[in-house]
Amino acid sequence: MQSPPVASTSKQLAQARIVLGVAGKDDYFGPLVISALYVDAWAEAQFSMLELHDMALLSDDLMLAKSEKIKAICAHALVIIGPTNYNKAYETTHSQESMLAWGNVRAIVNILDKATCNIVVAHQPGDVSIVETALAKKGRQVMLKQETDTRMDIALTAATVLAQAEYVQCLDQLAQRIGQSLPKEVSDEMMIKVGREIVVRGGKNALAEVAKLHFEVTKAILQIEGSNA
Repeated sequence: MQSPPVASTSKQLAQARIVLGVAGKDDYFGPLVISALYVDAWAEAQFSMLELHDMALLSDDLMLAKSEKIKAICAHALVIIGPTNYNKAYETTHSQESMLAWGNVRAIVNILDKATCNIVVAHQPGDVSIVETALAKKGRQVMLKQETDTRMDIALTAATVLAQAEYVQCLDQLAQRIGQSLPKEVSDEMMIKVGREIVVRGGKNALAEVAKLHFEVTKAILQIEGSNA
């Protein structure tokens, strides 16, 4: 099913906005994923029928299914920063907020190439000054709004579902690549256990391919006597 054409009526245009979502930001393993949706009145009405408000209760399979429905409803963009590129970028920026901001810029521009819109809504915009400056340099003038409660905007929930579904898929692909299960939303003890198993087998370089090394838990993982880290 193809996405419907972008909004064209005055009512739809008045309510149109780009909505950003993020996943993997607080997860040690896996990528940082940014999603963007072009949302008009029609799209928002469709989201209301997808039962997205109980996102925390969604299984991975159900989240993936709902993400496909979201993609079919409106124009969308995904920016995926895998662990290897993430770690290289962090060595330069020393700021996750900066990377999040640049990811948001890429996602916003991707949508603006498809649709006309001057309002952007985000729960986690990253470094706002970076977003606004980078967009201005590209000749893109937008009003960036931050919504602190995603429950107040179903479109924000939809964007988060899209990002989270992509994160889950990427995490599974990384796990298959290294032959090691990569947990999400677990205790530090579990992350340390899995991380040490990876380091024992492949060293720190192997860990850098699947994890965000600036997290504090990395120090504990690398404290392995006789490891080749």
